[in-house]
Amino acid sequence: MNRFGSLFKPLTWFMALVLAALVAGCGGGGGGGAAPALTSVCAGAGCVPLGTAGNFVILAETAITDSVAGTTAVTGDVGVHDSGANIVGLTCAEVTGAVHDTDGAGPAPCSAADVAGLDTAATDAGDAAANGADITLHPPVTTDVDPGPNVGPGVYAFTGAATIGNRVLTGSATDIWIFQIGGALDHPAGTAVTLAGGAKAKNVFWVVGGGTNIGAGATLEGVVLSNGAITLGAGAIANGRLLTGAAVTLATSTVTQSTP
Repeated sequence: MNRFGSLFKPLTWFMALVLAALVAGCGGGGGGGAAPALTSVCAGAGCVPLGTAGNFVILAETAITDSVAGTTAVTGDVGVHDSGANIVGLTCAEVTGAVHDTDGAGPAPCSAADVAGLDTAATDAGDAAANGADITLHPPVTTDVDPGPNVGPGVYAFTGAATIGNRVLTGSATDIWIFQIGGALDHPAGTAVTLAGGAKAKNVFWVVGGGTNIGAGATLEGVVLSNGAITLGAGAIANGRLLTGAAVTLATSTVTQSTP
């Protein structure tokens, strides 16, 4: 059962809410090791609650593929809400943490069957996407406006696709950023989203209605909740979490669970 399928409807709901808001505005103004301690999840008012999806640094509905086997470094637990046979190219030596799938057919010896846990985590990820996309819970400070190179804490909405290049997110360790993107997210090759002033990757959320592309050599900070596939180009770095209702493709990538 596709628990991650719940991502699509909430994001459609988000787009409808954004359009309604716009109309209203116009009218009146070492492999197999123990997983890192789960101490790096955003908590408190304004956060997007991840539930048990926060146990994973990568959680995919259909597959995880390492297109250049043996060259990726993943810190944190990895999960595929499907057969471990759909984990291709990724080895235990590349994962500091455990690998979860529905039948234990993933890379040995770090893969283990976890049907109930993956069912719950996938549902929680869908709920998290719905929460993050809900403008009644997280009202945007801007809609379809480029926030510029230096971005303070807040909620930024895009009704369609968005390209996010070099950005500096500046704020404190408790500040929160939510990017509500109705379409696909493109983070071009060689660009970087960086943090300043004590900001934490665990407090940055990319809620994406389409697929997510992190280009070659690019660095992205934050939790990605993507309805479509997440693809990392050669040498791309993701600090946070990659949670998707589709597949994840890695290539000489570094994916690290965000630190406290």
